[in-house]
Amino acid sequence: PKTHVNIGQAHEGLLQFKAAEGSYRRALRVKRLDTKALQRVELLEVSKSKYTKLRDMVTPHLDKDLRLKVALGIAKIHQGLITEGINLLREVKAQGIDSELVETGMADGFRRAGDLVTAERHYNQALEIFDKHANAHRGLAIVAYSRGDVNQGNAHWDLFKEYERAA
Repeated sequence: PKTHVNIGQAHEGLLQFKAAEGSYRRALRVKRLDTKALQRVELLEVSKSKYTKLRDMVTPHLDKDLRLKVALGIAKIHQGLITEGINLLREVKAQGIDSELVETGMADGFRRAGDLVTAERHYNQALEIFDKHANAHRGLAIVAYSRGDVNQGNAHWDLFKEYERAA
C-alpha cells in the first residue's frame, strides 16, 4: 500500500488527480484501512466537491460579477484545468481590470504549465500593482528555486513569510 500511496502523491504533485485517486484506491484494495490512503482519498473528494460547488454556484453569474470569474479561474488552475483557468483570467484582463489576484492567478497557471518566463512576468506585474502581495513573492521564490537561484529564492521567500504574517 505504501508504494501506491507514494505514487498517488506523485500524481497529485503533477496535478493528475484521477490517477492519484486510482493509486490510493489500489492501496486500499491491498490494505483496507490504510490511514494515509484513506486521508488522501477523502481530501481529494472534499477538494473535488468544493470545486464543483463553487463552479455550480458562480457559473450562472459570471457575466454579472468579474470577481466570480476571477475566483473560478483561480479554482480551475488549482484543479489542474490550467488552460480553462488562464482563459477566464484573460477575459477579465481584456476588460481592462488590473488586479494582483488576476496576475498571480495567471502566473500560477503558467508556472504549473512549466512556462517559468511568463509566470515570472505575471508575478512581477502583480507586485507592480501591490508590492506586498505575499503570493506573488511566493511564486517568484518558487520560480527562482526552479532556476537554481537560491539567493533570489530566499529573498522572495522571506518577503512572502513577512507579508503573509502581516495579512
